[in-house]
Amino acid sequence: MDSLVKKTGVLFGVVGAAIVIACYLYIWQNEDFANIALGIGIYIIPLAVGIAAQVYSKKRQGGLLTLKQAVLAFFLSVLIIFVGEAVINYLIFVVWDPEAQETVRILQESMVEQEKASSNAAVQVSEIDYSFKGYAIATASKLLFYTVIGIITAFFIKKNKPTT
Repeated sequence: MDSLVKKTGVLFGVVGAAIVIACYLYIWQNEDFANIALGIGIYIIPLAVGIAAQVYSKKRQGGLLTLKQAVLAFFLSVLIIFVGEAVINYLIFVVWDPEAQETVRILQESMVEQEKASSNAAVQVSEIDYSFKGYAIATASKLLFYTVIGIITAFFIKKNKPTT
């Protein structure tokens, strides 16, 4: 039964990764780095895909899904999405178009200036680490955060076999 859950997680992960990669390519090609809707969408897509993988796994198994299987379906799907996201961002910002780093830095600085002008709070520019290590750490951090959400949703989606 776990093989069915694994296949579902991988399938949903590949589809989700394709969507996220397409979003990043659109942002890069159109230099639309400040698009808030796409930014929010990129954070919501892994959640939606992970939960959909859990629900679909439960459906494919006749309505019975253990907690372990639900978490596995979610984890595999978001893992593939985040690895795809890291790879495309590395390719865009390091390999294909290193000048885009400067564009993002300028955009960041202008947003910080706008924030400083509108409030008295101390605002600081955070440096983005474009190295392989930076992308690996970001991927692992997001994966841990989203996995916690996947565990919580798994408690609601799971349904064990009735004991008789």
